[in-house]
Amino acid sequence: MDETIKKIADQLAAEKTVSRMERAFDEKKWDVLRSLLTDSVEVDIGIFSGKEIIVLDGDVFCAGMEERNGPDKTVFHSRSNVITDVDGDRATVSATNYAQIYCAKVEPSLYEVWGVMTYKLSHTEKGWLVSGVRQEKWREAGNLSLPDYRAEQ
Repeated sequence: MDETIKKIADQLAAEKTVSRMERAFDEKKWDVLRSLLTDSVEVDIGIFSGKEIIVLDGDVFCAGMEERNGPDKTVFHSRSNVITDVDGDRATVSATNYAQIYCAKVEPSLYEVWGVMTYKLSHTEKGWLVSGVRQEKWREAGNLSLPDYRAEQ
């Protein structure tokens, strides 16, 4: 395959992996989300790592996402201005991002965040998988405690 065509195909495949990951998160399809992660994931998302970058087992990262996003929450992600760079078997997908979390069980019931999400990906025998996630928040609004809210068991 021509190198230019291969690079474009890899860029599209990496972006599709990120889209599938965000959709799986929004739809609470945790098995799909897990299938899109490498065995370990570098995480730089405040709710998980505070102000540090941590490395989590893919199962632990996915379980943490599920724990924080039970059936009482509705989550929506929207991504634009996507920039994808591929270098061999590594890729980075970065985009401006808007997300909201809604939960009727708490007041105020809405949380919104704007910023940039950056995903690191590795090409494996299973295709492109996410090996790193970073969130750079620009602005938050609404109920700032809602992302970490968990319904009482």
